[in-house]
Amino acid sequence: MVLNPELVEKAFRIVLEDTHQKTTLEKNREGWGVLEQSGFPADIAALGRVFLQLGEDKIDRLVTDKPEGLGDLGLVSPAESNSGMDEDETGLLITLADDNGKPLVQLVVGNARTGSGEGQGGGTYIRFFPEQKGYLVFSNLNISSNPADWLEKKVTNFEGRKEIRKMVITPPGGKKLYFGRDKEDSPWDSGEKNNPANQMAVGEAADAMGRMTLMSVLRNPSQNLENPTRIDVELFSGMVYTLRVSPKTVGEGNPILVSAAVEKSHGGDGPLQAAADRFNKRMGTTVLLMEGWKAKSLLKKPKDYYR
Repeated sequence: MVLNPELVEKAFRIVLEDTHQKTTLEKNREGWGVLEQSGFPADIAALGRVFLQLGEDKIDRLVTDKPEGLGDLGLVSPAESNSGMDEDETGLLITLADDNGKPLVQLVVGNARTGSGEGQGGGTYIRFFPEQKGYLVFSNLNISSNPADWLEKKVTNFEGRKEIRKMVITPPGGKKLYFGRDKEDSPWDSGEKNNPANQMAVGEAADAMGRMTLMSVLRNPSQNLENPTRIDVELFSGMVYTLRVSPKTVGEGNPILVSAAVEKSHGGDGPLQAAADRFNKRMGTTVLLMEGWKAKSLLKKPKDYYR
């Protein structure tokens, strides 16, 4: 095996670093957090897939035991690189450390093997740092050093319009818009006899809330959440999500703050309340960056929600 699974279990911190960026994953009571993204929860499934692959992978053969041959395989560590090196000479350094910061194991993931002839393609070059040897393993290892790639990106856990009973939308400085229904297959009711709901527009907003995925975590909430539209979403289960979506764009996304509560008629105890508490603990007061095309469904002009 390339990496002993027992070392992964013992690890308190995992650092993934190349010459461009670094991701630091740190263990906590709930799992793992991404330190460069304000400690927001890491995608445990993605982490598990990477280390399962490393735990099951096997070494094909030794490729070089000469230090000068490491660059050809992309196995120079970021700390060893210099300005005269080509980008493909350096690799990704993975460090598993204990709670005192002492490395348990370090591994450099280098270039993929290339070639079109029989037996000449597939596999990845690796190095057990600080050894000066390069090996070929059977797997194609594609591991990111970008902190945003390691975030748990799923924000809400409901399926859009299918589970929503009521939405109250409050634009900045405007009146509240109400849309509700009694059953999953009932049309949306605006509560205004002469101003019926635009079923398509309301449905699109409902779907956008159910499939929210985050792009990144923002460091300055007070600066990024400006003039937000507030949306209170009540599910048929009794769970209520409150979203504050800013019209301001940061890169390709819109800042959003999400919290959860339990509708009063469902009481304040039990599994539903526990789920809301877990959600709020996970989110904290973190402002997230949500993909802009999804935010547009939530930031319609009030008149667009009506026929």
